[in-house]
Amino acid sequence: MFVALCGMEAQRDIEGTWTTVFTPARFSNCLAALGPGDSIVVPVRITAYTNHTLPKLDPRMKPGRYRIVFGVFNGDPEGRPAATIGQAEPSTPFILK
Repeated sequence: MFVALCGMEAQRDIEGTWTTVFTPARFSNCLAALGPGDSIVVPVRITAYTNHTLPKLDPRMKPGRYRIVFGVFNGDPEGRPAATIGQAEPSTPFILK
Protein backbone atom coordinates (compact mmCIF):
# COMPACT_ATOMS: atom_id res chain seq x y z
CA MET A 1 0.00 0.00 0.00
CA PHE A 2 1.18 3.53 -0.74
CA VAL A 3 0.18 6.92 0.72
CA ALA A 4 0.55 10.04 -1.42
CA LEU A 5 2.55 12.62 0.56
CA CYS A 6 1.82 15.38 -1.93
CA GLY A 7 -1.36 16.46 -3.62
CA MET A 8 -3.31 16.09 -0.40
CA GLU A 9 -6.26 18.35 0.29
CA ALA A 10 -7.14 20.42 3.34
CA GLN A 11 -10.87 20.37 3.95
CA ARG A 12 -12.87 22.55 6.32
CA ASP A 13 -16.20 21.57 7.82
CA ILE A 14 -18.49 24.34 6.58
CA GLU A 15 -22.05 23.95 7.86
CA GLY A 16 -21.72 20.16 8.02
CA THR A 17 -20.09 19.71 4.59
CA TRP A 18 -16.39 18.91 4.12
CA THR A 19 -15.20 21.58 1.66
CA THR A 20 -11.74 21.60 0.02
CA VAL A 21 -10.06 24.92 0.81
CA PHE A 22 -6.47 24.03 -0.16
CA THR A 23 -4.79 21.70 -2.66
CA PRO A 24 -1.00 22.09 -2.95
CA ALA A 25 0.98 21.58 -6.14
CA ARG A 26 1.71 17.95 -7.00
CA PHE A 27 5.26 16.66 -7.31
CA SER A 28 6.53 13.40 -8.72
CA ASN A 29 7.79 10.53 -6.55
CA CYS A 30 5.88 11.51 -3.46
CA LEU A 31 4.62 8.11 -2.32
CA ALA A 32 5.42 6.38 0.95
CA ALA A 33 5.10 2.59 1.16
CA LEU A 34 3.25 1.12 4.14
CA GLY A 35 3.18 -2.51 5.20
CA PRO A 36 0.37 -4.28 7.06
CA GLY A 37 -0.10 -2.70 10.50
CA ASP A 38 2.23 0.23 9.71
CA SER A 39 1.35 3.84 10.40
CA ILE A 40 2.86 7.10 9.25
CA VAL A 41 3.08 10.65 10.57
CA VAL A 42 3.00 13.24 7.80
CA PRO A 43 3.98 16.83 8.59
CA VAL A 44 1.65 19.12 6.66
CA ARG A 45 2.36 22.77 5.87
CA ILE A 46 -0.46 24.74 4.34
CA THR A 47 0.68 28.00 2.82
CA ALA A 48 -1.30 30.40 0.65
CA TYR A 49 -0.90 33.98 -0.51
CA THR A 50 -3.16 37.03 -0.70
CA ASN A 51 -1.26 38.63 -3.61
CA HIS A 52 -0.85 37.23 -7.15
CA THR A 53 1.49 34.43 -6.02
CA LEU A 54 0.23 30.84 -6.17
CA PRO A 55 -1.33 29.12 -4.37
CA LYS A 56 -3.94 31.77 -3.67
CA LEU A 57 -5.55 32.00 -0.24
CA ASP A 58 -9.09 30.65 -0.23
CA PRO A 59 -11.16 33.15 1.80
CA ARG A 60 -12.89 30.17 3.49
CA MET A 61 -9.58 29.21 5.19
CA LYS A 62 -10.47 30.45 8.66
CA PRO A 63 -10.41 28.94 12.13
CA GLY A 64 -12.57 25.87 12.29
CA ARG A 65 -12.74 22.08 12.07
CA TYR A 66 -10.41 20.62 9.42
CA ARG A 67 -9.14 17.33 8.05
CA ILE A 68 -6.47 16.36 5.53
CA VAL A 69 -7.38 13.96 2.71
CA PHE A 70 -4.63 11.68 1.38
CA GLY A 71 -4.58 9.44 -1.68
CA VAL A 72 -4.07 5.76 -0.78
CA PHE A 73 -3.11 3.20 -3.43
CA ASN A 74 -2.55 -0.54 -3.59
CA GLY A 75 0.68 -1.57 -5.30
CA ASP A 76 1.84 -4.31 -7.64
CA PRO A 77 4.56 -6.91 -6.80
CA GLU A 78 7.22 -4.69 -8.41
CA GLY A 79 6.46 -1.95 -5.90
CA ARG A 80 4.84 0.40 -8.41
CA PRO A 81 1.56 1.98 -7.31
CA ALA A 82 -1.56 0.96 -9.18
CA ALA A 83 -3.14 4.40 -9.49
CA THR A 84 -6.35 2.90 -10.79
CA ILE A 85 -6.96 1.27 -7.40
CA GLY A 86 -6.65 4.46 -5.37
CA GLN A 87 -9.01 6.05 -2.93
CA ALA A 88 -9.15 9.18 -0.81
CA GLU A 89 -8.71 8.67 2.94
CA PRO A 90 -9.35 11.51 5.41
CA SER A 91 -7.35 12.16 8.56
CA THR A 92 -8.91 12.49 11.97
CA PRO A 93 -10.59 15.93 12.17
CA PHE A 94 -8.76 18.64 14.11
CA ILE A 95 -9.47 22.20 15.21
CA LEU A 96 -7.55 25.14 13.75
CA LYS A 97 -7.76 28.23 15.97
